[in-house]
Amino acid sequence: MYFFFSGMGLNQSHCSGHPPCATCGGQLKFPFVVLPCSHLACNDCRQKTTSNEYPECTNFNCIGAHPGSLISNIIGAHDMILSSNTKGKKQSRQCLEHDQELVFFCNACLRPICIVCSRSKMHDSHEIRPVHEVRKEMQSIIRKVCEDVQSLFEEKQEQKRMIMAIQEDSKDMCKEARELISTRIARLTELLAQVEEKATNEVDEVEKDLAAKLQTQEIIVTKQVLGMASDVTELVLLQENHDDFAFIEKMQGPLPL
Repeated sequence: MYFFFSGMGLNQSHCSGHPPCATCGGQLKFPFVVLPCSHLACNDCRQKTTSNEYPECTNFNCIGAHPGSLISNIIGAHDMILSSNTKGKKQSRQCLEHDQELVFFCNACLRPICIVCSRSKMHDSHEIRPVHEVRKEMQSIIRKVCEDVQSLFEEKQEQKRMIMAIQEDSKDMCKEARELISTRIARLTELLAQVEEKATNEVDEVEKDLAAKLQTQEIIVTKQVLGMASDVTELVLLQENHDDFAFIEKMQGPLPL
């Protein structure tokens, strides 16, 4: 959004000592516009360019602009509209119709007029005020608007700084969270390896114990089988030898287990 200012019939030429054009870098000319970045530009220059970057700004949002540039630029432009100083001397402005000094301001027509114009029928029902009073009132209004805009600008800058601080804090928090997660994962991996090693050792011990018990049981069973085989062989021999007395005595003894 641009604010448009016209010369209201004033001398539309370069005025030294006033804000520069943000587009061409030269002296500001009537009519001019207030750019979104708060700088001023000649309307002709602004219409001829399609760029969003200006010599007065470090970027489009004018982040690097001096905090007081908005007020000084607009107040300077306001002075440029209502008065023009050349080499420190005030030039009076003359009515083109009556060749009289423009000392009044018509609120209905929104333009300065001379004393002869103020008495004409054209301005008979209009509110006429001294131009210096209008100038002071306009300066006061513009200063108030500029202060409000400057306050809003500073508020937005503070919000931006807060957002950047939050972003930095978020980055730090994310970094700390990643480091904590990595540490926890490493610790869990270490614990899992320890549990796995312990379980493997316990299984190995159980397997060894079972193998030892099976071996012992196998030896016992083998001995029992051998003993039984020996007794059976002896009985067979006794029977074959018809040694009935020894056979009966052997059979009455304890059976081998």
